[in-house]
Amino acid sequence: MSGLPLRGARDLPHIDFDDLTRDARTIHLDLGTGLGHFAVEMAVRDPEAYWIAVEHEGAVARRAARRARNAGVANVMVLCVDARQLLYEWLPAQCLDHIWINFPDPWPKDRHADRRHTHPWMLQLLASALHPGGGLHLATDVAEYAEAFAVALAALPEWKTGHDLERAELGVTTKYERKWLAQGRHPHYADWTRTQDSAASPWPTSIERQDAPSLDPATLPLATGVRRRGEHLLKLFPDRDGRQHGVLIDRVLGYDQHCVIDITTGRIDLGGVWTTWKCELFVDAQAERNQISANSAPSVSR
Repeated sequence: MSGLPLRGARDLPHIDFDDLTRDARTIHLDLGTGLGHFAVEMAVRDPEAYWIAVEHEGAVARRAARRARNAGVANVMVLCVDARQLLYEWLPAQCLDHIWINFPDPWPKDRHADRRHTHPWMLQLLASALHPGGGLHLATDVAEYAEAFAVALAALPEWKTGHDLERAELGVTTKYERKWLAQGRHPHYADWTRTQDSAASPWPTSIERQDAPSLDPATLPLATGVRRRGEHLLKLFPDRDGRQHGVLIDRVLGYDQHCVIDITTGRIDLGGVWTTWKCELFVDAQAERNQISANSAPSVSR
């Protein structure tokens, strides 16, 4: 919808976060903004703050963006992206003053452990995005989740309990939070401060960017199916209307990215940063396609 402060993964390469937030007194990241009640109301209260509101579900993100537009605020941008991708690939290091996590999905099943905000890699990403002294603020209706968050952060030197700005004292609520309070139930609130300390971590928090691979249009479309390099995968689908869709999957870090190949030009549109393993998988797919073409070429009799 025209005029909405809404951006998606394919817009990320064109967003200059340093320029976008240069005039802001404080920069806030609202993870899982939902319908945007919290971020928009906070932005209305403080026009000198800038809010990056992240919501993975497209229809919900559009409603949040409409709320921001209708409120007339210019200091909110809604991003419909995977939060891990945003933190890992796009946000400048130590650029945030506050990170807000309001009533996140606790992902209780073991197979979804890598989606929780308490995952070690996610906690490292949160620490890398906050400058020392910055605040991490949690509101949840699940006591076990609040406890798991506290235990996980207590084990890391980057965090200490408490912050000058307390989530419970703001007087700003989400739609979900108001529902709970109306039922006489009490959410769990907690705040932490990013310290100067930093622990050695096996989890990456920065990447080495690569140029996009160049595909020969004469060999397109690429063969469908899955290619694998260790825990990294490329899944390609049949082409349609001159485009071939695919998904790049990182099974270590637990997220995926959609890509689209233009069959005519060989250009790959990726809503993310090109890294070595992504390039290598496309090189593998191109080599496989060349081999298929060579094997199917008619033999020349002498």
